[in-house]
Amino acid sequence: MSNTNFAELDPFIHQLDSSGFTEDEKPLKQVNQYILLHKLGFGSFAKVFLSVDENTKKTFALKRFKLYNLQHLDAGISQLEREIKAMRRINHPHIIHLHEVLHIESSDTVYLVIDYCDCGSLQRILNNPIPPPDNIIKYIFHSVLQAVSYLHSLGMVHQDIKPSNILLCSDGRVYLADFGLGHSFQSAAMVVGSPAYQAPEAIMEGEFDSDTLDPAKEDVWSLGVTLYQSLFGTLPFTGENVYEIVKNILQNPLEIPEGTEDEISELLRGMLAVMPGERMTVKDVLNSPFFEDVQKVDHFDFEAMKAPKLDSDRKVVKQIAKKCGSNYSFARPKLTAEELLKNMAIDAPADALNEVLNKEERMKYEKMAKMKPTEFFSNLD
Repeated sequence: MSNTNFAELDPFIHQLDSSGFTEDEKPLKQVNQYILLHKLGFGSFAKVFLSVDENTKKTFALKRFKLYNLQHLDAGISQLEREIKAMRRINHPHIIHLHEVLHIESSDTVYLVIDYCDCGSLQRILNNPIPPPDNIIKYIFHSVLQAVSYLHSLGMVHQDIKPSNILLCSDGRVYLADFGLGHSFQSAAMVVGSPAYQAPEAIMEGEFDSDTLDPAKEDVWSLGVTLYQSLFGTLPFTGENVYEIVKNILQNPLEIPEGTEDEISELLRGMLAVMPGERMTVKDVLNSPFFEDVQKVDHFDFEAMKAPKLDSDRKVVKQIAKKCGSNYSFARPKLTAEELLKNMAIDAPADALNEVLNKEERMKYEKMAKMKPTEFFSNLD
């Protein structure tokens, strides 16, 4: 299986508490027909916005990348292009769908238009004091397992499965997702994915027999950790850092709470087997007794995050973006800080730009124009 990393499109995105959306007085941004209503989350290389299509009134999530944040990184833009191509290949009912890719050339800004899930992530649900019922957990994981099985059939692995990457809709839809742009842009010393959910062989490279290694088994481990947390409200292995987590995995046997049903205990031990060769496959997990009586769910009772109503009097700054085809390239010559700033300034008419930028922000950008490129990038929003 090729080690195509579907999770490269997911940086360490911080999801915002969107239980109650609030509005401010700044003009809203609009990209083509999409009006950006609220910021859902942010990471090192991307921001995610709740948006509404002004024509259909449907809601979407728009993931924004500033290419000038990527062009000074090795293979940053080409990696984004590869991952977009990978997402275009994917067509599965339980994997978040990429509807279109938009590019505003003047500001080197890219937007990925993807599904919006009004119940948020599984992590949001697990943060509540009352855990979801077992039948709901069973349905959610059965859906995610089908998605992972599909990815593996394409020769792809996710490598960052965790509760925040499992999204839920009030109508019962479940999606495996990535909200951000990735691990390959971190330093080599950084662990790919989230250490608490990562398989020991992924962290301790070279410490396991290479003949037993299978990237697909790393996804099974992450699913096992996520299932354990969903059922019991805690992680199976913890530590202050990645080294403590690995030490606990290697030295301490998996603890299953007393009174747990045998089929659950056997499933978790199979998914969280330390040696990759002894670990279950996704097919094994799907065929386990735990999922024999799984039933489809047509509605989740979780609190939905309703989109704020659009005030007809609210000012909107509209930007026109190119629709990117399957072979579209974002590659452009590297620009100086002054050139980048000039490009940013022609995104909108001068009067509209002044509506968006307050005096303090304008002074900041004027100062940035005089910076060296390295200083410039560190000061970008």
